[in-house]
Amino acid sequence: MASEKDPLTTEQVTRCGDDFKTHYRTNLFKIKTDPLDFHLVLEFERIYTDLVLLRNEQGTMKKIPLDYKELLKTKVNGELPKRLMVEGEGGAGKTTFCTKIAWDWTNGADDFQEFVWVLVIPLRDIERNQTVGDIAKTYLSDSNPVQPHQIDEHILANPSKVFIILDGLDEYDGDLVKQGNDIAKIIRSDKFKECRVLVTTRPWKADQIKSNANFMKTYAFIAVAGFDKRHISIYINKYFADDSSASRDLVKLIVDNDVIQENMAPFPIYIAMLCVLWRDSDSKKREIIRRLKTFSQLFKEILISLKDHYVSKQVTDLDIETDTHYTQLDFCFSQIGKIALYGIINRQLVYEKVDFSSCEESMETCCKVGVLSHETRLVRRQDRHIKSTNLVKANVFFPHKLFQEYFAGMYLASLFESGHKQYEEAMNDVIKRAEEFRYLLYFTASQKKSVATDVTSRLIKMGHLYRHILVDVTFEAYDGDAAKVVGQHLFAEEKSLKIDDGMSAHTVSGYLFIMEKLTMETLIVSRRSCGPTVSRDLADVICSSTALTALELSGTAFHADFYDTLESEVKTPKVWRILTET
Repeated sequence: MASEKDPLTTEQVTRCGDDFKTHYRTNLFKIKTDPLDFHLVLEFERIYTDLVLLRNEQGTMKKIPLDYKELLKTKVNGELPKRLMVEGEGGAGKTTFCTKIAWDWTNGADDFQEFVWVLVIPLRDIERNQTVGDIAKTYLSDSNPVQPHQIDEHILANPSKVFIILDGLDEYDGDLVKQGNDIAKIIRSDKFKECRVLVTTRPWKADQIKSNANFMKTYAFIAVAGFDKRHISIYINKYFADDSSASRDLVKLIVDNDVIQENMAPFPIYIAMLCVLWRDSDSKKREIIRRLKTFSQLFKEILISLKDHYVSKQVTDLDIETDTHYTQLDFCFSQIGKIALYGIINRQLVYEKVDFSSCEESMETCCKVGVLSHETRLVRRQDRHIKSTNLVKANVFFPHKLFQEYFAGMYLASLFESGHKQYEEAMNDVIKRAEEFRYLLYFTASQKKSVATDVTSRLIKMGHLYRHILVDVTFEAYDGDAAKVVGQHLFAEEKSLKIDDGMSAHTVSGYLFIMEKLTMETLIVSRRSCGPTVSRDLADVICSSTALTALELSGTAFHADFYDTLESEVKTPKVWRILTET
């Protein structure tokens, strides 16, 4: 019998690989088609829809399409990079992308058969000082005697045969440069240097990596851009496989509303939320969905739907009990929001039940509503001597980091009036890390006018570097008075705006919203294809502006509605200089 000190035998390596595949089949290969219903899952293959991948072109800022099958074949400076950084906005599909790789390896796809092990490690779940071996050990069956140090030693001895995937660097709390634990060393390439490692993160964390010269030498950078237009339709058709009418109507809504199509629908989590709302809505509520423009509005409608559903199951006397239940839910959301806020600030995304000891009843209610969930796990055998009376560990978490950020935003906004000192302390911390807390700022500013004014004022003081965040937050706040103040600041000196293909769809929507409230002399639109909604909005701005005197169009395609709107609304030409270039 092999000793625990001996290297792993071929049979042990194979058995570990089989255990990893079993773990993935049980725990990873289910997709929640409803982000808020933890029991509604489908097999990965049934609902998975291809994501758009982009890679940085060497020596430029340009991103070019990358075929999934070329992921591990793309060379940088003539060599295959050992480290890959995959960045994507919240909800863009980074975790799903990791699951896809594990699925393909488990099911024998040629692209990953060079590896005997593929190890997918969610960074939000790791405990301080855990090694890769410690984490991989938890994936093994109880009857597998292989020890963590043997797993680590096997990776070290056979680096080309193991592919490590670290999912969620932005959810990892720690200084990568200074920390001495295993995960930090691997990310720095101080450990497992010859092993292929893929790391996913939100853009703000990727920017930190890119600003470090040593990291830049090591990593190739890839972006997950969510769904393209064709795959949006494919996903919706898969979701509504048994309801072709609902599928057809939702696809049409998205095609007709390019603000939703470009801002929300490319993100798997938002398209899933839209599908859930569409499925559960009558004709009146579907009209509300058609008018959605911002992420914050979508989250608000999701919570309204959840609250309505929960209350409808609780009440017996509508006149007496309904208001009471809604008030109780708001109280529960506030208590959970407090925990969510300080979790976001301190990068805590997974909780134990003890973290909710001050509001246990609210936690249980939120689990019933669907905005929190329990997960029970066995305590690692090597740790059971520490917690001898607790063989299981109950974790509590939000459906997605974005939901935690939304609840945190609701609570932070509430402090503006109910606890202003706490608001100041928290906001001072948040605003200094605006890139990291971009979504928290979106959701906070969207709650009420006074908060929108405060948040945008703080961002104005941050200076020019935060211009796009300021515009995005203003759009999410969707407050006309705040937009006017922001516009007056942005265009106090230079009264011109250039919209080109380097600007995100969300930011374009933000500028169009701001432009409705201010005077603009020159508008430049370059290298963009504008759908019906943006085309109409642009035409409305041109028609309503009393100051616009120059319009420059270059390589831009508009929907027919752009020209129809101009023709119907412009009685006397106001723009005296129009430059066009095809």
